[in-house]
Amino acid sequence: MNDSIDQKQFILAMALSAGVLIVWQVFFLPDSPDAQKEASSQEKTAQSPPNDRSAADPSDSRDESPAESPDETAAAESSDAKQPPEDEPTETASADPSSSSDTSESAKAVADDWEVETQTHVLTSEYADIAFTNARGGRLKRIELKKPEQYTEKGNLLSAIPKESTHYPLRVRFADKRIPVPADAAYAFDAEDSVERDGGEGYKKLVYYYDDPKGRFRIDKILTLSEKHPYTVRMQLQISNTQKERRLGDTMSLDLFKYKDPDVERSFFNFRPNEIEGVCRTSAEAHRSAISSIESPLSYDESAVTWGAAGTRYFMMAAIPEDPAESCSIERVDSDYLRTRLTYDSFSIQPGGSYELQHTLYMGPKDLDILSGLGEQYHLTDSVNYGLFAFIAWPLHISLKFIHEYVGNWGLAIILLTLIIKLLTWPINMKAYRSMQGMKEIQPKMEEIREKYSDDQQRMTEETMKLFREHDVSPMGGCLPMLLQMPILYGLYVMIYNSVEIYQAHFLVWGNLAAPDPYYVLPVSMGVIMFGQQQFMGAGGTSNMQAKIMTKVMPVMFTAFMLFLPAGLVLYYSINLLIGLGQQFYIRQYEMDDDSDDE
Repeated sequence: MNDSIDQKQFILAMALSAGVLIVWQVFFLPDSPDAQKEASSQEKTAQSPPNDRSAADPSDSRDESPAESPDETAAAESSDAKQPPEDEPTETASADPSSSSDTSESAKAVADDWEVETQTHVLTSEYADIAFTNARGGRLKRIELKKPEQYTEKGNLLSAIPKESTHYPLRVRFADKRIPVPADAAYAFDAEDSVERDGGEGYKKLVYYYDDPKGRFRIDKILTLSEKHPYTVRMQLQISNTQKERRLGDTMSLDLFKYKDPDVERSFFNFRPNEIEGVCRTSAEAHRSAISSIESPLSYDESAVTWGAAGTRYFMMAAIPEDPAESCSIERVDSDYLRTRLTYDSFSIQPGGSYELQHTLYMGPKDLDILSGLGEQYHLTDSVNYGLFAFIAWPLHISLKFIHEYVGNWGLAIILLTLIIKLLTWPINMKAYRSMQGMKEIQPKMEEIREKYSDDQQRMTEETMKLFREHDVSPMGGCLPMLLQMPILYGLYVMIYNSVEIYQAHFLVWGNLAAPDPYYVLPVSMGVIMFGQQQFMGAGGTSNMQAKIMTKVMPVMFTAFMLFLPAGLVLYYSINLLIGLGQQFYIRQYEMDDDSDDE
């Protein structure tokens, strides 16, 4: 929703700019240009070893408990009226789930007779350190990217979430409340089954578990770092029915959260802000919504849900269930939090059996190659929003990455991509510049016709059109070829704005080609080139006062517009104009001179 508004704003701005160009060239200046798979079977009524599921807040005011069957009545005993409401902070070990310490914490979490020391453990790979805490159900605590180096400047991807918050990702809920786990319950850390990395620096596998104090069930949450896919963790949620006679059933959901800093406001000039958004990908399509556009919960259950995510323009957390979820929802919670919730089919576990649900968790940059490597069938690349002109942005992105593999610098890759695009559009541009130069050459004759037939508008039109035919020029000949390149410009715009490779990419003095130029060098340079282009075409020499004014106003307008666009895009546009100036010089100095000699 929000994306379509952003696109409309940009397209409107470009359309207005193009309109000004057309009016200018027709009436004033006709000659001017412009995560390792754990082997385990998934069963809904199996009698195998425990699965993994972290119990989350059992009370959600929006959920209503359905009537329980006789077999399930005992399992539905309340865990006490003492349980705090969902997301309410408690004075337990989980009071500070966002602490950055990776050592044992002294606080305790107590749920009936269940007392556990809370700790933080880190899954470590060459790409990222992903920290989990066993507090409040075993939740995600920190994501530190380590490779490639340009992403390390981002720091902790969860740093924006306030330390006192209870909205941390990977919370598991039991919607029907038949599996009572206190909202503040910590999970125990299973040191025996967890696996440390060689050298003892971090873990490759973490195992957390919760034993019901009344002996009715056990929940295991098993987190295994993928050795094959960067930024990826395999999560098994397992529930075991430890009762001998009664069945155990409920409906589970998994929550992902992102926090929107209320102090960061959207600017009118920032057409595509780096805003928090949720994505629900069904078997049919990807549904996305920015936090600012959510007025009521959005739910998608018309087809199987293959994954859900919460993130920003360049980074995301995505949960990909092994078996599709039943529904996915995106909702604004407590004003500044966006929650993406995956809800699964209800399950029923026979006595002594277990239920297992497996996920692939992706927590990292929206790198199209990595996302594709997780499985083309998931369509994770849909998390990158190229919008209406994706058919142009995709090949441009592929081309840019291909060039970068050889030159090793994104700024230089953009320049070379500009040269390639200019070569491909050379015939179109040459036709446009020839038409503009031709219009300039016949300006004196057009002035004569206007003066001679000033009282006969029809005759003036006839003679003007005759003049155009004789010299094979058209007043729209300089505009239309350039308008045809607008989709390429917009495709480049969304490609550069949404390609994480450009994020924090350095080029000469610019530290981030995905952000506006902080020194204003590129926008001003572009304006100077545009001004020189018009002067070169003879605009400065026209006797029309309005044309003279527009000659100065147009470069200023475009410079002001480019101040708020990514430096990488302005770099492209500046090089594009510079090459165009060279084309005009060639036409004027050689082709037109040859024509004069022939005469």
